[in-house]
Amino acid sequence: DLSEEDIRLRELVNNTPNLSKLKDIVNPLPLKYIETDSALSMAEGEMTLPKISEDGRKPWIEYAAPAKTVQPNFSRIAVVVKNLGLDRRTTRTVVTKFPGEISLSFSPYGNENKELIAEARRHGHETYVDMYLSSRDFLRSDTGPVAMSMTSSQDENKQRLKKTVSSSSAIGGVVVNPGVADENNRSRLQELFSEIRNMGLLLIDATGENGVQEVPTAGLPRQKADIVINSDFTPENIRRSFLQAELLSQSKINTFSPQYTYEEMKEKNITAIEKPFALIPLSEVVVE
Repeated sequence: DLSEEDIRLRELVNNTPNLSKLKDIVNPLPLKYIETDSALSMAEGEMTLPKISEDGRKPWIEYAAPAKTVQPNFSRIAVVVKNLGLDRRTTRTVVTKFPGEISLSFSPYGNENKELIAEARRHGHETYVDMYLSSRDFLRSDTGPVAMSMTSSQDENKQRLKKTVSSSSAIGGVVVNPGVADENNRSRLQELFSEIRNMGLLLIDATGENGVQEVPTAGLPRQKADIVINSDFTPENIRRSFLQAELLSQSKINTFSPQYTYEEMKEKNITAIEKPFALIPLSEVVVE
């Protein structure tokens, strides 16, 4: 017989998120571009930077997944997993076991990003890169040599931004991580966001705060994440966040169950769908 402590431990293990429990996605659909399109990139010194092509094509659109058909009785939810590439094993697990509709964002500090991003795109994932703001406690902590800095010149910050997005991989934009975004650096960020727009990239505000949204940048394809999980990865918090996402989606768009049409529901005698949500790529929630 198991003791009460053994039973509690077993329940804890069974309820702890564990990627190894997931199965590999069978027959993933690769994206159109696995590598970069030469017309959408340019060399600057030792860097390879994204650019809008001569005929007006933009990386964030060209590197996106095909638009997904969503039945009108379903709400749409986009999910992005960020800070990938630092641990190869974890990243490959996410790439191979998560549905292709889940978008992936890679840390600019990853050593094997080119290989991992290509593999992600072969598995149908849209791919992005993390952008780090200046740490709030920048005098004592640091978010690394490519993070935007409160103490460096703006020219240095532009170089850091270029290093962030410099890649021979197909990335569609930046996912902004938490940091300083207030009246003290708003004009600086506006200039940097304009650079992002001019390269044909999109911007996702994943700070969980409002500072980035208060930086106006005309013509920048952007969206703010409604829910950000930067810490507290307990099952309870994740379930709470998913429920919040469901409620937000229902209130915003009246449009994760199988997407049956009305005719199919009638044929199968289905009168109600328990989870009327459709998982979609990140690019489909962006407004330019």
